[in-house]
Amino acid sequence: MLRSIGLVTLLATGGFMWSVNVLLLTPVLKSIAADFSTSDAVVGQLATLHALATCVTALLITPWIDRFGRGRLLRLGAGLLLAGSICLALAPTFVWMFPARLMAGVGAAFIMPVCLAAAGDLFPDPRKRNQVVGLILAATALAFVIGLPILAQIDAAFGWRWAVAALIVPTIAIGGGSLWLPTQVIAPATFSVHDYARHYRHVLGNWETDWLLAGHVVRGVAWYSALVYLGAYAVTSYGFDANRLSLLFVVIGGVFFVATNVMPLMTRLISPRQLFVASIVVLFVNFMCAGLIDDQWGMFLFVIVLSMAGAGMTVAESVLLLDSFPSARGGIMSLRSAGSEVSLAIGAAVAGLLLVLTNDYSTMYRLLGLALPLAVLTLALSRRKRREPEVAPLSPGTGEAPAS
Repeated sequence: MLRSIGLVTLLATGGFMWSVNVLLLTPVLKSIAADFSTSDAVVGQLATLHALATCVTALLITPWIDRFGRGRLLRLGAGLLLAGSICLALAPTFVWMFPARLMAGVGAAFIMPVCLAAAGDLFPDPRKRNQVVGLILAATALAFVIGLPILAQIDAAFGWRWAVAALIVPTIAIGGGSLWLPTQVIAPATFSVHDYARHYRHVLGNWETDWLLAGHVVRGVAWYSALVYLGAYAVTSYGFDANRLSLLFVVIGGVFFVATNVMPLMTRLISPRQLFVASIVVLFVNFMCAGLIDDQWGMFLFVIVLSMAGAGMTVAESVLLLDSFPSARGGIMSLRSAGSEVSLAIGAAVAGLLLVLTNDYSTMYRLLGLALPLAVLTLALSRRKRREPEVAPLSPGTGEAPAS
């Protein structure tokens, strides 16, 4: 029992630190820009580099992430994140911050996929597994509720370098806690370029998984673009001041945290597929109703529904992906991570274009909502008969495929 609690705490901490790392620039961007006498836009490119590093790394590690112990990979990710945080905190010039965020982005590509895959490995009972997945995803929301406010206070009291340094201790804790996870190496003695390509085909050799990943990207375009422009929407269309805007972010994180703990219980009453469709429908209606309530409380209602629907989609999607191909959970979660970065980039670009064309945030959200039915279509396509992987996985400790 105690070990189970410790493992869940470790995986949830991994999710929390992954989210804080991704959002790190949010509370300290202005301070970094002022310290190095550069513009906010230039500092913001650190986030772009981090996202690209995470996406590319996730794609590169997909074929072999399931062939090494989860503990080793989590330590590797935590080590890179630790090195990136230290280099960022000690950066003598602004240029040094780019390799620092590059290392952190590479480390982030390991942490979240490994934590989600480990939840599927360590908790075979579906109910318990779904609850653990919900806790990991809920922990990411704590970045809004706890992580970012704490970093903002440290920045105000001691400076941005100490705010960044605050990530060091919990990151070390993740690295130490990873010793509880399986660490055995299951890779073959040789691993050629041919093997690499063969394993990539193996991970992508499942029809259900492929369409679920496609659905993740499609719904992510609407979901992530909604988050990117949410603050600007609140200020421009509803006249939010700094205090109301801070409260809005706390509400987003708080509702998402609660909802991601409740949604696994919903999977006991309805299937994950039904939960996903219901969440998409709710989010679609929410987008179509954007701007209909012009009072500031209408904005709070919009983000509450947004967070609840987002939690339902995320939990249901994670469960479906973990179940779609159990022998390649790490690779699938790695591709999911890459898909998130891709959908974030596409969503931000598409939303920006729509905003230029319409010059109205409410109209922009309604147009973004039109992409959501495509996510339901990809879910329906994933129900078609699975095709078996064209190439069998390599046997542990050898360079050959198992005999058929």
